[in-house]
Amino acid sequence: MHRLALPLGILVALTGLASADEIIFKQDYGDGKSVQCQVYKETDNYIHYIDIKKDQDAGCSREIVEKVVKGEKPLVDVQAFFLRKAAEAKDKTAADAAKAKAEEFRKDEEARAAAKKAGEEKKGKLTMRPITEGVKVVAPSTPGGNAELIVDPFPEEDKTPPPPPKSNKGTESSKK
Repeated sequence: MHRLALPLGILVALTGLASADEIIFKQDYGDGKSVQCQVYKETDNYIHYIDIKKDQDAGCSREIVEKVVKGEKPLVDVQAFFLRKAAEAKDKTAADAAKAKAEEFRKDEEARAAAKKAGEEKKGKLTMRPITEGVKVVAPSTPGGNAELIVDPFPEEDKTPPPPPKSNKGTESSKK
């Protein structure tokens, strides 16, 4: 019990010093209550977090969440939390699951750090082009007339596609 009391005491002391993440639930599902936590993984439809007061891993569907308020700094070292939970686990299955979560978090953090170091955060498939790309100014057709501005929203389609790679599959020399 002493091993558990020390980390809980540290967490309680830290909650007064720094602001934690906060998940506020919708009225329909959680009566508008909130939970002080450390969000460590978010997907399109699920939020994984560490409940600071209960000192446990938890998660919830985005459908029941009103909003998520992020703190300035992480309050809990997530990898250390899961390694501690693995050491405290009573059975091998729970210990292995906690170790797997710690390793997954470590890999995610390394990937984020590498992407940030390379100067490119994860981006969607949208490519941004200069505003002048695909824009043509046509001289006025009549003297004293106005110039026309023609905008091509897909300028890359005007380029001729590269020729297909040459293949030896259909030639007689490859059949011998």
